[in-house]
Amino acid sequence: MTRVLSLLVEDPASASSDIALWGKQADWIELRLDYAQSDWDLERLFSASPKPVIATCLPKEEGGLFDGDPEWREQMLNEVANLRQTQFVDCPILGQHRVQSGANSIHSFHELPGRNANLQEVADQMKLLCREGDLLKVVLWADNEEESRRIWKWYEKFEHPLVGFAQGAGGKHTRIEALAYGAPLIYACAPGRATAPGQFGIDELAELPLEGLPMTFGSLYGVLGKPVSHSRSPLLWNRAFQADSKSDVYVAVETDDLKGFLENCHPAWQGFSVTAPNKLQAMDVASKHHQSAKTAGSANTLLRLPNGEWGAANTDGVAAMEALQDAGLPPAAQAQPILLLGAGGAARAFAAEARAQGYSLTISARREEASSSLAAEFGANTSPWGKKAVQEPSAIVQATPLGSDSMPGDPLDGQPISPGTPVLDMVYSPSATPLLVRAMQEGARPVFGAEMLLRQMVKQYIMVTESQLMPLVLRLFLTPILAKGLPGQPPIVLVGARASGKTTLGRALAEKLEMPFLDADACLESRHQKKISDWIPESESDFRAAEAALLPELLGFRDCVIALGGGVTERENSCDILAQSENVYYLFASAESLAKRQACEPRPALTEQSLEDEVSLLLEKREPGYLKASSGRQLNTEGDFATVLETLAVLVAGHCGSRC
Repeated sequence: MTRVLSLLVEDPASASSDIALWGKQADWIELRLDYAQSDWDLERLFSASPKPVIATCLPKEEGGLFDGDPEWREQMLNEVANLRQTQFVDCPILGQHRVQSGANSIHSFHELPGRNANLQEVADQMKLLCREGDLLKVVLWADNEEESRRIWKWYEKFEHPLVGFAQGAGGKHTRIEALAYGAPLIYACAPGRATAPGQFGIDELAELPLEGLPMTFGSLYGVLGKPVSHSRSPLLWNRAFQADSKSDVYVAVETDDLKGFLENCHPAWQGFSVTAPNKLQAMDVASKHHQSAKTAGSANTLLRLPNGEWGAANTDGVAAMEALQDAGLPPAAQAQPILLLGAGGAARAFAAEARAQGYSLTISARREEASSSLAAEFGANTSPWGKKAVQEPSAIVQATPLGSDSMPGDPLDGQPISPGTPVLDMVYSPSATPLLVRAMQEGARPVFGAEMLLRQMVKQYIMVTESQLMPLVLRLFLTPILAKGLPGQPPIVLVGARASGKTTLGRALAEKLEMPFLDADACLESRHQKKISDWIPESESDFRAAEAALLPELLGFRDCVIALGGGVTERENSCDILAQSENVYYLFASAESLAKRQACEPRPALTEQSLEDEVSLLLEKREPGYLKASSGRQLNTEGDFATVLETLAVLVAGHCGSRC
């Protein structure tokens, strides 16, 4: 299997730079010469490539950009065919060009949108042209996954090595699946600069465990749904394969015809994650159903059985339950009903698992008939949408799209959330949903949708691949990878001494950036129902322990501003965690200014010293931690508030990108 970096050459100098920048991640380089000019020094361009080169000049009749003199094009390609670096010249069969000497040929056919190529005619023509050492390439057009299936019939027509795949919105997965059919090449582009629709970026291929694969390989996995372009599953699964030393590949397949895809897919496909709208179809196509799928009435997992048929399972419910239990959900015998918001497939999977574990439920959905139907099936109570449940819930599970990027909102708007209550929002984009932000502010325990996503994926992975990796080990390995792959930016975190302006500036910055604001001290007071002014004199060590425990929860939010307490960096572990975060800023002022501000707003004493001496002592003690946590990003907060705020906004924008 050979990775080919495809570059559309707009000028030789830029192409040479692209080769130097991205060529190391490829095995060969394809130079698309559609814009070639007679004064270009092609020998110099080709010599810039340390890798073998495929040369081509694609005419418009095959979807390319060349519309010049065909005779000049033929002469130019015959010249580059004899250059030392040239491995192949791609000769579109409609371009009427043949390589006379030098490199071998790739005889190619590119179907245009709206056309339906005659397989037999193209196959016959290619067989006449092919010489020993040549390759065949067939690229069909596919607006959807169903149209892309045509390409697999072409492999039956050729004994010669064939690179066959579909381009267009429905064909990206075929570029990987083609490897299972024996395609010797896979094409990719420089990041963000596709030379054909549906190409992988060369950086994307670098994330796939393709290194060292033979020409064909045994196992493909994927996520089936529509849409799936947003899915983080390929990132997680492919990293898991690397950690597990497996040479398998996982890709997204966008289809709403699960049955049709499974009937036509290559035997190399061994398992799938299934998402909307295919979870009910997955039950229909499976010949064997795990109890988790039976009770949920839907499946999010398909695995190929030894007889080639499919088995169905559902890992959503158990993943959600485990996440809630780790967040403090008491055992079923001690728990009040769990409030479940929604009555769709995700809600149903959770309801089935909760009842299987002995928990009682209160179900609330926009459509009263939907919540009544689900409640009747699982022996649950119902509560009107938008109204506070009669019984205080032991946990809250949000299983609707409300709060997502496409449907902003808080399903419990106006309803208080009790401190300590685990609140799971299955939405994971954004992570800082209005519900979870409010849950944190009111002292509840937010459980991110990404945590459930990761847990259900780990269960799928172990079930489908029969991996021997421990679930906890896999989760710990994948957690930082998922965090980097999630939408949005890591939180903007402000550290500094008491009265340095973290809360006032943080709240103003959040308003300016149209982001949520979280004050760590306020969250601690809400969760523990204790004023810090009482807590610190009573037991500062207990307060510091609670402060440290809250920090990872706060850092799980994205696209928000967080103000931390002045002593958070006293614990070395907390300081190390912050130092690994991307957007931590140290707000500072002189000891004299800090003392004056604290005199106006008294805080609990932390030493037996005078205020001025305590401020100096704590600043000397804590400042190294502030500097370490912020990686040196700091701002003096003395001066006009509006000016300091604007300076902070510019500092943040310069580090994080243009957010202001």
